[in-house]
Amino acid sequence: MINNVSKRIILSKSYMPSMANVPQYVRDKVIKFVQDYDKGEKIRLMKSEYVSEIGIIWDVVYFDDRYCAMLLKEEPIMVVVASKADAEQFVRRRKIAINNNRGPGAIDEYCLAEDGIVELLKQTNKDKKKLFATFADNDLLELGVPEDVLELVRNISIKVELDKNKEYLPNEAFNALSLLQDYSLEEAKETLGITKGQEEITSLSVALRKDINKESFADIPDEALERVMVAPLEYWRIFLHPMQQKLVECKTNGPYRVLGGAGTGKTVVGMHRAKYLASKLSGNEKILFTTYTSNLASDIKENLKKICSETEMSHIDVINLDAWVIKFLKSHGYTYIIKYYKDLEEIWKKALKDVSVNLNFRHGFYADEWANVVAAQKHITRDEYIFASRIGRGTRLDRKKRLEVWSVFEKYIELMKDRKVHDVDTAMYECRLLLEKEKPMYSHIIVDEGQDFTANAFRLLRAMAGEEHKDDLFILADTHQRIYMRKVILSKCGIFVTGRSSKLRINYRTTEETRKAAFSLLKGIPFDDLDGVTDSEEQCRSLRHGEKPIIKNFETLDEECAYIVKEINDLIEHGIKMSDICVVARTKDLLIKHEEYLDKTNREQQSNKKLMHLRIEHNDIDKRYLDGIRFATMHRVKGLEFQYIFVVDASKGNLPLEVAIRNIEDPASLESAKITERCLLYVAITRAQKRVYITSHGTQSELLSVIAQTTD
Repeated sequence: MINNVSKRIILSKSYMPSMANVPQYVRDKVIKFVQDYDKGEKIRLMKSEYVSEIGIIWDVVYFDDRYCAMLLKEEPIMVVVASKADAEQFVRRRKIAINNNRGPGAIDEYCLAEDGIVELLKQTNKDKKKLFATFADNDLLELGVPEDVLELVRNISIKVELDKNKEYLPNEAFNALSLLQDYSLEEAKETLGITKGQEEITSLSVALRKDINKESFADIPDEALERVMVAPLEYWRIFLHPMQQKLVECKTNGPYRVLGGAGTGKTVVGMHRAKYLASKLSGNEKILFTTYTSNLASDIKENLKKICSETEMSHIDVINLDAWVIKFLKSHGYTYIIKYYKDLEEIWKKALKDVSVNLNFRHGFYADEWANVVAAQKHITRDEYIFASRIGRGTRLDRKKRLEVWSVFEKYIELMKDRKVHDVDTAMYECRLLLEKEKPMYSHIIVDEGQDFTANAFRLLRAMAGEEHKDDLFILADTHQRIYMRKVILSKCGIFVTGRSSKLRINYRTTEETRKAAFSLLKGIPFDDLDGVTDSEEQCRSLRHGEKPIIKNFETLDEECAYIVKEINDLIEHGIKMSDICVVARTKDLLIKHEEYLDKTNREQQSNKKLMHLRIEHNDIDKRYLDGIRFATMHRVKGLEFQYIFVVDASKGNLPLEVAIRNIEDPASLESAKITERCLLYVAITRAQKRVYITSHGTQSELLSVIAQTTD
């Protein structure tokens, strides 16, 4: 019988994956055990002790004749749930200890290597140049390498050996050593937030309360415990890197901007900040968590429920901005139908037909001019339009031509009014007018995927938050993922972030090989920082290495489909779940062809071994509890991640998508559209955690030759 009176159980990050490998009834028992333990109740479970090979004492708690949990004796840190034999093997040489070298109270967890491994490295690399030979012991210690691991690190000669010996290093030390391949010592320390202080902490219980350890150890509140423990593979939502934690809890005197490449955890930071701010609200105070598309908002809402209490969630509105606009205008009695520009083509065609102009432009030019010049500048008047800035537009217009263009705009406005229709920019403008007469609606606003918002959207967000105040706007963005041809300067929207900005530089999702392949698509293209300044080309670095992307071209669609089915079958045979595989195409029509081939293959199979599949629709969340290979368009897969990604039909005419660019007349808009196509492929590739496959048939897209250079 276990009788606890004071301490709470801490979950180690290493514990989380082990929960995925035990039956549900064991998970239920683990949850009850932790809840009862935290309440100080007597627990009727058998308990024993295990002394590891390196002298660490562990508590063994048995849930039945087979399954048990291992907890550190000194402090109740749960590290594994497994069969007794597997659990003892896991902790046999496992060490948990304070390492003040990389920060006051920093805690390391790693498996101490046997002497034979170090001796083998010594003999193998006796006459070879060592990978970290140029760094002094103190340098490596400050990066987080424990003293008892120094000898192993000193004998590593190539990067592959570092990866192979990863289990014998604390995760933080491995990350730091990986960065030294490309960064200087100081850059690596800055990226990882390593700041050695004077304080020397020796108490494990004191150290566990330090922010520096939130990346690896978590004290989960009782109300969130069950949600966390039944979804162990999603532990990234619980454990934050110190740099991420710093952003979550930062106090600002106004808007704050966070930039970061794909996979750097921007959305995770946004969700934890929402939780943090919500925990401090009372009464009717509200936070708005908004993003550009409805499906991303749905995904974020579902994930927030897993980390927030019901009280915290009651203070958070999660909705995409366009849906908020529709809801707000409806509540004020507006009956206009709100449409996007792609749905207004017929009105633009009629406006151009009804007005006699001598300009040789098609209707698409006028729609782009309206969105990028008029709507982007607060709905200017005709006289203002004559002198308005048209930076970013490639077609020059003198005064006479601008007046002719405006006559088409007037007809467009008239037709919109007659049909009781608003484009989304006009709708946002109407919202701003209404908000000028009301109190600010939100104490805090968090914006995810900020690079896809228009200038009018940011002006509206400024109005929703009211006058600049503490922690008002928190904007997360990566302009490399701009897939809607929107470009803004925040300061021109009344949002000033000078001196209030950070950049996330560590990619937690993809391998370095995948990241490099994705970034090769964008090499040489200038990207902004949302405030008119050109951003650096490569914002982040992956710490994980793996297989290079596979690029294949086939003569026919059937050959391409057959290859994909074969590769997917091979992955499943090696233990990969179907729900961890996603097939991505530029359009829904292209996806359908591959779905039909998969259905045909299933019908022809003699065995019961079928490849189930489901499509993630535009307005639907990915229900990860459902089995089956995912199918999604490049737009829909944004914000999601899978172990394996298959980018299919990457053929000429599909990437870039010919129908998306062929009718664009303005040279600057055409160039922007081509960059958007590259960004879409970048987004698709960076969804892969382990490996990406890119396939085509016939003539492959010219974009693939760019990627291929990084895989040779």
